[in-house]
Amino acid sequence: GQIWAAAHVDEDWNIEHWGVDEEAARRRATRARDFDAAVAVLTAVNEPAAKGP
Repeated sequence: GQIWAAAHVDEDWNIEHWGVDEEAARRRATRARDFDAAVAVLTAVNEPAAKGP
């Protein structure tokens, strides 16, 4: 959501004004996959702590 969008404001602006760069789009897709995986891991790690002992 918001964090991903904020991190890519400049890249999104360039896409809107100059069009999609296919190589950059592939790199972005890889970063999105990695970001989603990191979010899933952090969510899983923090769930037990939020519930308490």
